Amino acid sequence: MNHLIVQRFILGLRDYRLYREGILSFYHVYSAFERTWAYLLANPNLVEPHIYAALQALSDPRLTRAPAIALDLTYLYGSDQFDPAAPADPNSVRGEYVAHIERTLREKPHLLLAYAHNYYMALFAGGKMLLRQILMTKAFFPIKSPASDSDEAKAFSTNMFVFPMDTGKEEQLRTKFKAAMELVEESLNEEEKTGLFTYPVASTFVADQLAQKSSRSPGSFTK
Repeated sequence: MNHLIVQRFILGLRDYRLYREGILSFYHVYSAFERTWAYLLANPNLVEPHIYAALQALSDPRLTRAPAIALDLTYLYGSDQFDPAAPADPNSVRGEYVAHIERTLREKPHLLLAYAHNYYMALFAGGKMLLRQILMTKAFFPIKSPASDSDEAKAFSTNMFVFPMDTGKEEQLRTKFKAAMELVEESLNEEEKTGLFTYPVASTFVADQLAQKSSRSPGSFTK
């Protein structure tokens, strides 16, 4: 995961309310590109055949992160404060960035490959380090229904980092995705490849959001 994001995320471990605001930004980014991905797969007439084939080849429901992050946010905020179906405020930085992602990816569908590579591969690498840091932080997450102890509270709050695979088998999913990505890249023309490797995905946006949240006093957040 982007080194800057990891640094910002670690700052968020001062207080679980900082952490939940950080993953809220991730939720909207993953939701935006995963939702657009599903839309394009459902509308093949909107995509060049070789790009459509690439999106199909990389699609794997086990990778999808938005629903997993929604589970974390529902626990951390409570269902009365977090609605997974609610869009980001269109007048907020998050809302503007979501609109940018969706607009860009509908115009240039091949850039979905950049988001997929950066955000899924990130969780297989830096995400593991972040999860270890989180699990080592004692009494970090609140214990509330349906959790009955700290271990369950951690489980209800870290779905973002957990793929639906047997323990120790995550590497198989990473290897499968990486191999598919390498094959997909061979089908792209030079212009598409250049765009894929030079397009700035949302890493800076997320890091900036985490920096802003981390600079606030934990006492300024609602429970």
